[in-house]
Formats: sequence, structure tokens, C-alpha cells
Amino acid sequence: MKSIFHRFRIMRAERAVEGTAGRPARSTFPAILPGSTLLKSLVLAAAVGLAPAAFGQGADTPLIRFDPDSITVVTGGTADVKIYLNDSGVNRPVVPYPDQFASCQQGGGVLSGSFARSRGDIHPYTYHAPPDIDTVTRFECMATAFVPSDLRVETIRATLRVLVLPDETAPVLTFSPATLTVSSGTTAASMLTATDNVAVTNGPTVECDQGSFANNTYTAPVVSVDTTATCTATATDAAGNTGTATLTVSTIADTESPKLSFDPATLDGVTSGATVPVTLTATDNVDGEISPTVVCGRGSLDLDTNTYTAPVTLLDIPFTACIADAFDTAGNEGTATLAISIIGDNTPPVVTFSPDTLTVDSSGTGISQVSAIDAVDGTLVSAVSCTNGGSYNTGTGVFTAPTVVNNTTGVCTATAADAAGNEGTATLTVSIIVPDTTP
Repeated sequence: MKSIFHRFRIMRAERAVEGTAGRPARSTFPAILPGSTLLKSLVLAAAVGLAPAAFGQGADTPLIRFDPDSITVVTGGTADVKIYLNDSGVNRPVVPYPDQFASCQQGGGVLSGSFARSRGDIHPYTYHAPPDIDTVTRFECMATAFVPSDLRVETIRATLRVLVLPDETAPVLTFSPATLTVSSGTTAASMLTATDNVAVTNGPTVECDQGSFANNTYTAPVVSVDTTATCTATATDAAGNTGTATLTVSTIADTESPKLSFDPATLDGVTSGATVPVTLTATDNVDGEISPTVVCGRGSLDLDTNTYTAPVTLLDIPFTACIADAFDTAGNEGTATLAISIIGDNTPPVVTFSPDTLTVDSSGTGISQVSAIDAVDGTLVSAVSCTNGGSYNTGTGVFTAPTVVNNTTGVCTATAADAAGNEGTATLTVSIIVPDTTP
């Protein structure tokens, strides 16, 4: 089958010969062969009610045309057209040419759409220009149909003239708003759009000389002085045209110090060596929660457990303090003070023997338990010493008497000291008896 464009040239030659420049030319096929595509199309036309009651009425040829019949499109662009089929009122069917109802010359773009009788005589199509045209170029597209008449067909054609222009229009980018004022380290919104007369194929991408831009949000850097930043958005279309837009941002320096606080802010009368609860918080207007450091004049502050532990002291400490300090990212400093007074520990431990007297035979043993309790330190360990050769085991509480020839009294002294240096004592008095061995 010859190409549609070859047929188009033949049609023009026939028109010149017949002298019918005012209407489409007629071309005649010699016969409708059994099993041919043309015959199948005619049968289809009859099946859907397109075939006339009788052919060969001698009426005017039906018309086919593009509306509009000429268009101007930029490379890669599109344009909508309509193909009209009109039977000129003679009730003869107009059948689309098989597989080539609407087509364009090679390299001249594409017509997309489809012939559908349900649409009546108007058939919408879209012309798609080739994407790589860099000079002004003309193309033609054709719509072809045929009309059966007395065992012959008349071919009718329409031409769409296309002027394709190079795409020299850059994408249009906008920031809305195009200027922002933000505080150091904070964010602000600006809507970025990128449009093109054909299509944006690359981008938009955004680069900022300070801070960053993503998802229509600008994130300011942390600055210690007022700063101006510029973000540039770039996008490119298929023709290589590049468009840009600029977002100007004024960043206000962060001069606000972090806020630190102790709760409670004062600890009055903390007992020597005692541990009490206290909470330290440190927040910043930009950085949020930050980590402080703490230095205490006496005692210590545990930030993990939120407790203050007083030093062990024999004397009262009317005033000492813990100083908390923190810096934000901009270098602003914040501080807080915990004021503390400490009551000295001057109470000695209580040391006791139970019982505090024993009577044992020479070389014998007796039991008396020793204990030492301090008001601050709790249970202490005592050191015990004995006179007259006796001994005392602090673990078992057993006193062992020496061997004597005369009745004797021994004394054991227990001593215990608390962390503040207070000392407590207790004594155990032991009567050591020589057994009577008289018969």
C-alpha cells in the first residue's frame, strides 16, 4: 500500500487534471477485492448503520476538514484540533481510512485521538510537536477517509499545516513571598512554583548562601549578628532554557540568653552529709532544651538524679552556692544560682555495750555486744581495747579473760567516730574471778 503522502500527491495531480480545485479530488480504486481491508471496512460501515440505502446517487462528495487547518506550536508543545466529517446531506457513509485516519509526516509530530462514530461528525485530536526542533520548521498532517459509491470508493483528505517554532521561553519561577524576615535558627514558609510554556524537565533546585530551603520552607542559620541570605531557584525545560528566581532572607541575630533555673532556688538548713532533691532546667528561645554545667562551692549536684549532697562538716556553713552555666548556639550565656546553708554535725555517735558488765572466771569467756549509731552516718564500726590482758572480739562480742591468780577487774573501751569527726565511747567492766579450788 502506497504511503498516505504519496496518495496525497496523486490526489493533487488528479485535482489539477479534473479542474476541481474548489473541492476535494476523487480517486477511484479499480475494484473491491474479496477479503480486502476496504471491503471489511465497508461491511463494518453497513453493520453500524452507515451504509446508504443505495449507492451512486451522484451527489456531491462528503467533506473532511481540520479546524483550525493551521496551527503554530513551540517545540515539544501541544495544540488541540478537531477533524470534521460531513456527508453534505446526501446520506452517504464516511469511513475512516484503516489505521491512518489522522497522521503526520515522519518527524513532524504526532496526532493523538481516535475516530468514534459516537462523537458524531466532530472528532477531537491533539497535536504533539517534536521535542527537538531548534529552527522554525513546517510540517503537514493529514486526515483521510473514503466514501463508497457504486462499487468504487472516493478518497477524501484534509491537511493540517503546522508551524513549529523553537522554544526560546525560559521557565518562570517565583517565590511567594520573595522576601522573608526570620529569627536566628528558626524557619519561615515561602511557596516556590515553576511553570513553563511546554514543560519543566529539570528542577526546580534551590541553593542558599546561608541556611537552607526545602519543601517550601526556609531554615535560617544560627547567627550572632543580623545577616542577609539569598536563595536562588533554578529550573530548565527540554529546550535547555533556564529560569531562575531569588528569595531574599533577613535573619535577625539571636541575642537572647538561655533561661536557667533551680527549683527550689534555695536550700536552707541542709544537714551535714545529707542528700536533698533539687531540679535544674535550662532552655533557649532558639535551641530549646540545652545542657548546663554546674560548679558547687561545697557539696555536689547530680544532674542525673536531680539531687544535692551536702558536705560532711563539723561546723555550720551559713552560705555556699552551686552555679549553673549554659551557652546557646549563638554564644549567648545564661546562669542560675542555688543558695545553700548547711548545719554542721557536732553530735557524737552513741556507743554501747550490752550488757555493760560481765563476771567471768579466770581464762573464761563472756558475751557483750557492742554497737555504735550516728545521727548522720548511721551504724558505725567501733574499735575496742581492753586492760589487764583481756581481749574482745567485735565480730562475735566475746570477751576472753586472762589467767589470773587473784580476783581482778578488767575494762574494755569501745570508740567510734562519725564523718564529721565526732567521737563516741562506751566501756565494758569485767570482774575476773579465781575459781575456789579448796577441797
